[in-house]
Amino acid sequence: VYYGRGVYFSRFAAYSVRYSDQLDLSCVFLCRVLVGHHQPGVNDMRVPPMKTLTDGKSVQADSTTDPKTDFTIAVTYHDDQNYPEYIIG
Repeated sequence: VYYGRGVYFSRFAAYSVRYSDQLDLSCVFLCRVLVGHHQPGVNDMRVPPMKTLTDGKSVQADSTTDPKTDFTIAVTYHDDQNYPEYIIG
């Protein structure tokens, strides 16, 4: 829950594999993820924060990410934001 209370995705499979138990057969889901407007997340966040767009309008972000410019972790909060495309075993 480091970047919020949602479903975590990484751009890199090697990062995700570190969280498997590696004692038995492990699988990785290759997913398409709709990140949309995103903001850096914080611990225990339950919904994404508001984001100010370049035209001055405020909208609720669709997801949260790690604070890096080219984020490596995305956190989604709705089931319809991701589509599991392949299972890699």
